[in-house]
This record gives sequence, C-alpha cells and structure tokens, in this order.
Amino acid sequence: SLKLLIGFLIVATIAGMIGIVGVMSLNTVSDNAKYLYEYATEPITKVSRALSLYHENRVEIRNLLLIDSQNDIRERIADIKERADQIDSLLDEYEKTIATETGRAYYQEFDAAYNIYIPILDEVVRLVEEGRMEEARLVLYGDSMTTAADNVRNGLEGLINTRAKNGQAEFENILNTSKRTKVTMTVLSLGGVT
Repeated sequence: SLKLLIGFLIVATIAGMIGIVGVMSLNTVSDNAKYLYEYATEPITKVSRALSLYHENRVEIRNLLLIDSQNDIRERIADIKERADQIDSLLDEYEKTIATETGRAYYQEFDAAYNIYIPILDEVVRLVEEGRMEEARLVLYGDSMTTAADNVRNGLEGLINTRAKNGQAEFENILNTSKRTKVTMTVLSLGGVT
C-alpha cells in the first residue's frame, strides 16, 4: 500500500505540474497576444489609415488647382481640412501606444516632418482661396513642399514598418512559448506514464 500511495503521489504531482505549466503558458500567450494587438496590430491600422488620408489630401490639393468653381473649391478645402483633422486624431491615438524610446524617437522624427509640411499645405490652401492659382502652383510644386511631403510619407511608412517588425517579434515569442509548453507537457506526461 505504501508503494501505491507513493506512486499515486508521484502521478498527482506530475499532473499538478502539467496543470501549472499549462496555465502559466496560457497566461503568457494571452499577455503576448494582447500586446500584439494593442501595440502592433491596432497602431498599424491607425497609421495606415492616416497614410491613406494623407495620400487623399495630396491628390485633392493638386486637384484644387484644376477647379474653376468657387463652390467646388470651398467643398474640396473643407474635405481636405476634415481629413487633416482625422489624421491628427489618428496620430494622437497612435502616440498613446508608444512604449519604447526607439518608438518615441521614430514618432518625433515623423512629427517634425509633419510640422514642416502642414504650414506649406495651409499656404497652398490660402492662396487657392484667394484665387492666386499660379502662386499656389509654385508653392505646391516647389522644393520645400516636395521634400516635406516625401518626409511625411517616409515617416508614416517608417512607423508602420517599425510596428510590423515589433509585431513579428511578438508573434515569434508566442510561437516559442507554445513550442516550449508542448515539449514540457509532453515530457511531464511521459514521466507520469512511466
């Protein structure tokens, strides 16, 4: 009976260890998955939307120079401003998810480029509103606007790429945790059987 009791205790201990390992691993995977969503997937969605709105505004600002109707110009400008507000809102939400100094540095680099771009954009809009199309064209196609616009686009794409790399790393952590758990539980199960 002593041997049976010892055998039972060993099997119970192994079963308990399997349960503890399983629960701990599930908690780790759950935390990693939450991180993957909150700090990679969701922010990428926000920046991708901001990039899309930015491209729409780039097209619409060029189209302003081709429109003759003041009514249409006012409507297009209102749309451009609304998209710019949406971009600001999305980027404010994105900024709240920054968790590292590297991420903060990338964001500040983008933000500096965006703060150079916006006044140039505003100047083009003002000139169009005043009917000074040729001057607006010169500003829009000038070196300052071209450089600023490229820097903003590159900055947004850089934010997306950075988060994608972080997401890939976190995904690999989840896979590694899962593999380690399978191996550990298999070893413990075999130990319990033998």
